Amino acid sequence: MALFKTKSSQGIACPYCFVPVDIRSVGFRCSGQPAAGNLECVEYPDPQREDILNDNKPVLPPVLRRTPSGQHVVDDRERPLLETSALNSAVTCDRCQGRTSTAICVHCHSPLPAELTDGGITIGVVGARNSGKTVLLTMLDQQLMFKMAERFQVSIDHPGGTVGLADKLSSFRGNMESRLELPPQTQASGGLHRQPPSVYRWKWLDGSGRSAKSRSRIISIYDTAGEDVANLSAAMGQHHLKSANAIMFVVDPFSFPENRYRAREKGIDPGNEQLTSDVLDGLSTVLSQSATAARGSNGKVDIPVAVVISKIDAFWDDFEAQSPLRRIAPPTPYFDEEESITAHHHLEAMMREWGATSILNKLQAEFSQYRLFGVSALGEEPDYSAGSLKSNVRPSRIADPLLWILNRENFVPGTPTQRHG
Repeated sequence: MALFKTKSSQGIACPYCFVPVDIRSVGFRCSGQPAAGNLECVEYPDPQREDILNDNKPVLPPVLRRTPSGQHVVDDRERPLLETSALNSAVTCDRCQGRTSTAICVHCHSPLPAELTDGGITIGVVGARNSGKTVLLTMLDQQLMFKMAERFQVSIDHPGGTVGLADKLSSFRGNMESRLELPPQTQASGGLHRQPPSVYRWKWLDGSGRSAKSRSRIISIYDTAGEDVANLSAAMGQHHLKSANAIMFVVDPFSFPENRYRAREKGIDPGNEQLTSDVLDGLSTVLSQSATAARGSNGKVDIPVAVVISKIDAFWDDFEAQSPLRRIAPPTPYFDEEESITAHHHLEAMMREWGATSILNKLQAEFSQYRLFGVSALGEEPDYSAGSLKSNVRPSRIADPLLWILNRENFVPGTPTQRHG
């Protein structure tokens, strides 16, 4: 199998708050191991984490900078400054005098994985209300932690622990499995970035035998309510989107004009017909002002956008048995570009039949890199009226959009004859 690739440490961002990180000057948190004769530091809610990420979980204190006389060094707003050093180094806690190598972001005080030096990938996930985005993320988390780790023979975990969005997704999955309950809708934040994303560490061996080296890549996935992007003033506050390397745009096929009657027959609220278009407009506006996705010479936003048509199981009976939209994903340890392009063209044709030509035209006009995906997070339609599952979930093609993004980032290998498009 082709090797995974690391990324230059240039332009590294915190995987939690997405603020640029200088790996030569990061903060540190006490390790909880005091020097001999000193009292242990006590955990308490970190005001910085509470303010930025709405996380008030008690943690050990950050290491603060002090003058030779023991006074805190503060900034122009009288906030104490952190003691800083290079990532993967160590400092002495100013309280208990113990040594610590627990690196944190100087902005949000979240833990910085040592593997951040190999580079990270930040993915913003956006979808209008009822698009199935939260269900998709819940099952994608399960696929990453178990199925994809086996498929690619790698180790995948949460480097900072199962916190923030990762904790919510784990809880949602538990309720889906034990109670057959669907997850709740993502609440709009009004433009405030107020929750930690789900952060993954993808770890593999580079080489073979005794010379093999352990390498890692950090993948950060952030959930965004579509209403926060459809409203332009709120959209401009979505700083994580401006730092994203790629976007997953989740679309409800029942929102398309020719499918709205089917939605009502099933007891589904198809929502605002214009919302998907409004979200796409807001997304292109935000991304066009991003350093990672500014418009290129062709006037289009230059960032991979995986357009995920969810709930495709509701339309399987409309497809031929051999349709690529019904094909089971092969367990191969690479991304199949040719198969993906074939499915993309079939979805284009279906979207035109469903009255979504304006969405396709907008994608073509605004984005230089986009790909259509038809996925089913559940494997069958739920009981729409009860808002519950009929049986245990059987996801279909749920990992394809992420694998395409990782392939575009030159991380996950593709087929030998691969071409980008």
